[in-house]
This record gives sequence, C-alpha cells and structure tokens, in this order.
Amino acid sequence: MIMERDKRIDVLRAWGIFLVIAGHSGSPFSGFIYTFHMPLFFFITGYLRYNGKVYSWRSFIAKKIKSVLVPYVIFWVVSMLIYNQIKCYMESHTLATIGMNELLGLLGGGHWLADYSNNFPLWYFQLYFIACICFEIVVRYFNKILQLIFLIVTAVVTIPFQNMVPGRPVFYINVLPAALTFMMIGYGFKYLIDKDLHLYDKIKGNYAIACVLIALGWKISTINYGDISNIVSYLYFFGATCTIMGTYIFANLFINNKLFQNVGKNTIYILGLHFPLLEVSVSMMVYFIANIGITNTFVQNLLVILIDLFLCCGLAELYKIIKGLVVAKLKKGTQQNKE
Repeated sequence: MIMERDKRIDVLRAWGIFLVIAGHSGSPFSGFIYTFHMPLFFFITGYLRYNGKVYSWRSFIAKKIKSVLVPYVIFWVVSMLIYNQIKCYMESHTLATIGMNELLGLLGGGHWLADYSNNFPLWYFQLYFIACICFEIVVRYFNKILQLIFLIVTAVVTIPFQNMVPGRPVFYINVLPAALTFMMIGYGFKYLIDKDLHLYDKIKGNYAIACVLIALGWKISTINYGDISNIVSYLYFFGATCTIMGTYIFANLFINNKLFQNVGKNTIYILGLHFPLLEVSVSMMVYFIANIGITNTFVQNLLVILIDLFLCCGLAELYKIIKGLVVAKLKKGTQQNKE
C-alpha cells in the first residue's frame, strides 16, 4: 500500500527551511528562530517514522547513505568550488588549494567545517545520519515504556553532555541527545494522534491554541535562550515543543498551497545550498535597494531570504531536469543494447 504524502509535513519543512535562512541571514528574530528551527526538523523525522515503512538494516543503512551522506558530499564539493575556487579566483586570480583542514571538515565536520568551508550548516547531515541510526535502534527494539524512559534520559543528559563536549566537536556530536529527544517527541506525538483520531480533529482548527503555544514558546525563549547545540535550561525543550505544536496546527491552513509544497519538497537542496548562495542573495538585494529604494531593514532581510529560496529551488529543479534526461538516456542506451 502506497502511503499518501502528508502535506502538513511539507508545509512544516518549508517554514523550517525559511527560518533556517532567516536565522543565517541575520533576521531580527534570529534569537527566537534558533530556539526551535532545528528541533522542528528532528521532530518531523520522528513523526514520519511512526507507522513508516520498515526496511532491513542493510536497506535502511543503504537508504540513509544515499539520501543523507551522498548529498552531503555533493553539497560539500559544490561549496568548496563556490567558496575556495570561484571566489578566490575572482579576488586574486588564483585557485585555492584544498588542504587537510578542508578534508577534515568533510570527514569530521565540527570546527573544521565551520572554519575551512563556507557551508557550516552541512553539520546537520553528519549528525542526522548518526541520530537516525540511534533512533532506529530505539524504535525497533524498545517497547513503549522503554521508549518513554529513553526520551526522558536523552533530555536529562543533554545539558551535562553539552557542557562536557562544548563548542563544535567532531560530527557536532553534542547535538545528538537533543536531536534524539525531539525525534522521540515527534514519534510520540504521531502515536497519540494515531491512537486517538479525535485528537487531531480537536487541534487542527484551533488556531487560538496555536497562537498561545507559539507565544508561550517565544516567552520561554526570551527568558531561557538557547539553541540546539547550547541548551542552558530544560525549559528549552518545553518552549521549543510548544512552538512546534503551534506551527503544526497552523500548517493545516496551508496544506494546499503549492508554493509551500514545492519548497517543502526541495528542503534538502535548500539546506545544502542556501549558505554559499547567501552572498549572492545579499548582492542582488543591494542591487534592488539601489534601484528601487528599499530602506526598511525587515523588508531587506525578507528579500534576501526570498532570493536565496528562489535560487536554491531553481538549481534544484534544474538538477532534477538534467538528472531525468541523463537517466532517460541511459535507459534508452541499455534498451538498445539489449535489442
């Protein structure tokens, strides 16, 4: 049986990636955004895993390598070409060399990826791969009681673990407990919805509750600020979850919006490409300012985000077209050889 695509999740992905770009582009709301935008993506993973298709371990690992690690390597190569080669040549008419620090960024992430590439957000792919394997073990082999205990334990150990492994360690591993916590929250939330179908009916149109939840999440973020790699209070989990729940309810308003659906389906490309393209987006925004006279800083920031999204989605669609043509040509060649 083919499962119908959950359009709410595409909307959430679209909002999530919009907020990622907003945070990286210096939005005045970055402080609030950083408290929940990455937890949202881990929540989505857990949500989709409940009642999802179960693969053999061999197929599961192969699928994650293909969908996570292969794109990671491709995005890293593209980033190095844009930042270390094209930009360097334009500035000094010489090509930059890719040394050991750059390769350590590819293999181990962490501070090498931050200091020697122009695409630090790629840390997500490395950590996400590790988190998915750990999460799959819990889902497959732990019963509901043990899963609940695991959720509590990962939340409790997050702050001590991040204090023990601060900064930007290898694989950004200090994010792992928090990532697993939000995966389990998403998984548990979907379990509750499937167990009581009336629960979704009760919350899906209750936008007053959604506003209260988001306001509560924002208020907690102003008192106990933190991001997923630097959590300073356990209230962080409550605040981020409140905001995620609020956005989940609001997503129902936009499930038929084609723009959000398209952005949501291209999230992986946008996540991998948006940071190297930010400079291009800012340059284009400056051009618009000079010719149109936009002076409001909020509008300027919004323009940068929209330009970046447009460029990333355009490249994603171009890649899909080229890939389709290549695959079709290979199939045609194989068929002709058989004949």
